[in-house]
Amino acid sequence: MQIVFTTSRKPSRRTRSLLNELIHCIPNSFKLNRGKKSLVELIHELISLTAEYFAVILEYKGNPRRIAFYKLHHELRGPKPLFSITIEGVKLYREIKGRVLEKHPPSELLIDAYGCETDECFKLADLLMEVLGAKMHSARSNIRLVLSNKDVGLIEASFINTSGEVVGPVIKVSKVRLLEGEGENRH
Repeated sequence: MQIVFTTSRKPSRRTRSLLNELIHCIPNSFKLNRGKKSLVELIHELISLTAEYFAVILEYKGNPRRIAFYKLHHELRGPKPLFSITIEGVKLYREIKGRVLEKHPPSELLIDAYGCETDECFKLADLLMEVLGAKMHSARSNIRLVLSNKDVGLIEASFINTSGEVVGPVIKVSKVRLLEGEGENRH
């Protein structure tokens, strides 16, 4: 399974940093620089890469605001919208630790939903397990994506290593929205 991350056109430095940090924390993930490509050109390139899923990081006023996840249908030569997350805030690893991420991508990602208290948090865990190819239990995983309801109405997603240290961005999610059936033939 493979997921490709990209951005809207002309992304801000902060959005590019989030993209790079996600690629370092998620196994079998790649980035595709959008450049001036239209959505149709982008989809054709993704299909040629044999990606199974792709995600687009969208921004508002220079800050990452939403990540929309899609499943590629190679036989239909188009995407199927799955879900999106609305981002309330992001703390980049360089802002937390004051340094750039080390390049040691994980062999496997574990989703840790023990801190979830709401249905929306559990729903996000299930959706992310599908698109990221993550597991709920794994002895081989060196990075966990920890989901929790620390703040009222928000889901915090943190990448944590086996020592309990933050090793990637911390994303505060305010909304999880299913997109299935929306815009399937909009290219």
